[in-house]
Amino acid sequence: MNKRGEGTWSRVRDHLAMCMPQALTVREIAAAVDADQTEVRSVLYLMAKKNKAVRVVTVEAGPMRWRLPREESAS
Repeated sequence: MNKRGEGTWSRVRDHLAMCMPQALTVREIAAAVDADQTEVRSVLYLMAKKNKAVRVVTVEAGPMRWRLPREESAS
């Protein structure tokens, strides 16, 4: 991934963490981190595939939404 993509990765990760547990669309994330939707989508798919850092939440008859998985409670 190029340097621009690396910056996008951290901005996307930080934005998702800040918005937890809200699920966001690619368009919402791209606008918040000032990046291209295609680049954000690529970062999200890589995060979901390689690091399992994000989860795809499908919404019936709507756009895909992404969020960080909730932390497992110790109790």
